[in-house]
Amino acid sequence: MLFIIVRGIYLDKGVDYLNVGGRQVLPECILCLFQLGIICFLYFKCLDRIGFLLRELTRNNKVRCLFWMAEAAVLYVINIMIFRGTYRFETIDIALSILIISSVTAFFLLYMVYTLYVYSRMERQIMNTQKEMLVRENEIIVQCCRQDAKRLHDLKHTWIYLQNCLEEKKLGNAMECVDQHLEEVKLQQRHTWTGISEIDLILDYKHQQMEKYGIQFSTDIEVYKLPVSGENFMIIWGNVLDNAIEAARKCEAEEREIHLVLKNINEMLMLKIRNTCLEKPKKEGKWFMTSKKDPIHHGWGTANVKQIVESAGGEIQYTCEGNWFEVNILI
Repeated sequence: MLFIIVRGIYLDKGVDYLNVGGRQVLPECILCLFQLGIICFLYFKCLDRIGFLLRELTRNNKVRCLFWMAEAAVLYVINIMIFRGTYRFETIDIALSILIISSVTAFFLLYMVYTLYVYSRMERQIMNTQKEMLVRENEIIVQCCRQDAKRLHDLKHTWIYLQNCLEEKKLGNAMECVDQHLEEVKLQQRHTWTGISEIDLILDYKHQQMEKYGIQFSTDIEVYKLPVSGENFMIIWGNVLDNAIEAARKCEAEEREIHLVLKNINEMLMLKIRNTCLEKPKKEGKWFMTSKKDPIHHGWGTANVKQIVESAGGEIQYTCEGNWFEVNILI
């Protein structure tokens, strides 16, 4: 726009001549290519942030209406400035053009700065949540290791006691001790669900929680490898299971159910978890919101899972029909 006005003043011509009779000139072509190069550079350099910016621009009707109005205003102003040069452009048109372009640019830059600030704050929050989840899952691993060490320590004393019973021919005491420990083994016995430690360890721990809360649990597992690192999968795995358990335990005792499907299909991993829920969670856009009392410090686990899944080229969907909530993850 500035180039057209300057050229119009220099040639003492109007917009009709500049657009038709005057043709495009070399400086105009160079300027357009330079602008295109900057746009391409920024697009590929900041692809994630631009994607986030576009989602922010279309996240609700108010923001969309604001930018429709802004775009309409910009096009209207450009139309006015162009038609000021129907016969020829004046020197004052440069000042008006600079003022208008500066105002519009400032508006968009301020919004972009605000959006990038929100993006960086969200990134920090997600990183903190990832650390918290890893610490929590690490505590589970440490707890399981301690339980194993304790069992080993207790086992030594059990064998010593049985040896004494046999030596003193106290077979009744020996049988009582064996029966007691068999019951403990049955209760604490770990399942080998897949043979993959990142899955089995967390699933064993969560299964114990489900039994504690009286949640009926069924599985359809057929998996032999993970498409993401074990650390990231534990974040996904722990979060979706925690959410399912939390929702199911709020239901009546006879209605607490969780169904798990975990399969490798054609080089893809499919994870589906269905659980009963007491009420349908609130929705913002296409995402369900946390039902916890403090939404500022909760609900980031879902954002974490979404980020990990999408960064691995996968998809995640949440659906809620009747009293059933379902999470579908495909990576």
